[in-house]
This record gives sequence, structure tokens and C-alpha cells, in this order.
Amino acid sequence: MVGCKRVFLLNLAVLAVTVVLALPAWAAEKPIKIGMIDAFSGGAAAFTKPALAGWSMVIDEFNAKGGFKGRKIEIITRDDKFKPDEALAHARELVLKDGVDFLAGTTNSASALAVSEFAKQKKKLFLIHIARSERITNDKGHEYVFRGCPNAELEGMAGGAYAATQPYKKWFILGEDYEDGHSIADNFWKGLSKSKPDVEKVGEAWPKLQETDYTPYLTALAAKKPEAVYVAFGASGLIALMKQAKLFGLTEKFPVFVFGLADSVFPKFLGESM
Repeated sequence: MVGCKRVFLLNLAVLAVTVVLALPAWAAEKPIKIGMIDAFSGGAAAFTKPALAGWSMVIDEFNAKGGFKGRKIEIITRDDKFKPDEALAHARELVLKDGVDFLAGTTNSASALAVSEFAKQKKKLFLIHIARSERITNDKGHEYVFRGCPNAELEGMAGGAYAATQPYKKWFILGEDYEDGHSIADNFWKGLSKSKPDVEKVGEAWPKLQETDYTPYLTALAAKKPEAVYVAFGASGLIALMKQAKLFGLTEKFPVFVFGLADSVFPKFLGESM
């Protein structure tokens, strides 16, 4: 936690310096405004609200120390409801109407990609705090976007390499059908198959984003009788899925590897469903 806080403070300091250097002298007393876009409602709020609290905590400390040359930092938040089109609309409003100095946030990787492209066009810095798709800073990356979190390539490949040390060869992939879910699953499978070439994918299922009933997918999974299951869900649906998986008896029937389950959010929301 202390290390993450220091990284956050360093990121804010660098951004503040960049913004101040780019402004004329008469604007030096104005606050530095961050346009924060994320899914602050719905299932993803379990992750985004703590993230926002972290931003607020660090910014309060930064401002209490005088900000940057007397300039304080302000956050203007917008709820994208986990929808890329709303994220992009908010980005436009924040930059063109509210005059923010830079953009931040996003948990949905598709939202991050949409906002990132706009940030590139408007030459506005964009700091991503949760969205995991490696495409954001790899093939779709540019000089105005950077992230304060690991990406799915790093985490997925590492998870796959670990899974390869286990005795399971027949796998079922259960993933959420959007940018983040596919990125997580693809990188896990790369890491797994690289370290254990004889693994077999006996089936896969891709519920649509923000579905509420996962019973058909869990039933199809069980029918394939895999030796192990990999769950590639993002923040929006993972808590709901794991609660239903517990009722279905999934974790009693199969070893289940879940991307992101070590996050501190889960014990609070899942309890005995973990």
C-alpha cells in the first residue's frame, strides 16, 4: 500500500509539472483539474469507488502540502456505466466544456481505448488506473496515455505459467465477452500453452457483458467435464458470477483459476462464496 501511494504521488507530481509548464504565467493560480471517468455504478463500483477513494486520499495529502507551486488539484467525476460510448462522451465534455487539464480512470478496457484515442487527438494526458488490456499501451499506445496498473499480458502470461505447474491438461475457459475478458483469456492461454504445449481447451463460453444469469454457461461448462476452469471476467460481472458459481457447486466440482480474485475487494463482497 505504501509503495502504491508513493507511485501515485509521483505520478501526480509529474502530471502537475507537465501541466504547469504547458500553461502561460497568468494561469498559474488556477487549480489543476482531473477529469475522472469510470463506472461508479453497477457491479464495477466495488472496484471503482475504492480506486476513487485512493485518488482522493493522495490528492488531499498533495494539496495539504501546498500542491504544486500553490496550485491545488481538483477531481471532476463522470460515471460511464461501464459503456465505452458514454466514456467517450464524458471525455469530450470534460475537455471541451469543463476544461480539465488531463483525463484519468477507466476500468472497462473498451472505454479506456475510446478515451485514449480522444486524448491522443486533443493532446491530453490520460492516466489509466484499472483497465487491463495490453492493447491500450501496446499497439494502441501513444505519447499521451500511460497506466498506473499492470496489464493483462503481464498478469495473464504469469497466471498461465503458474497454471502450467499444476497437473491439469484439459481446460475450459469462461470469459466475459468484451475487450478485457478476451485479453485476459488470450494471455492466460499463451502463458499456459507456452509452458505446457500438450494442454487442451475442451470448451469455452462467453457471456455478454453485464448478463445476470450465468446458469446456462455453468451448465455447458460442467457438461464438458474439464480438469480445470479458467475464469476471465472483468470488474463488471465477476462478483455476480462467483456467487452463482458457488451456488452451482462449481468450485467443489473443478479446480477454478480466477483472474483478479486476490484483489482485496473480494473478501468483503464474496465472503463464503470465495
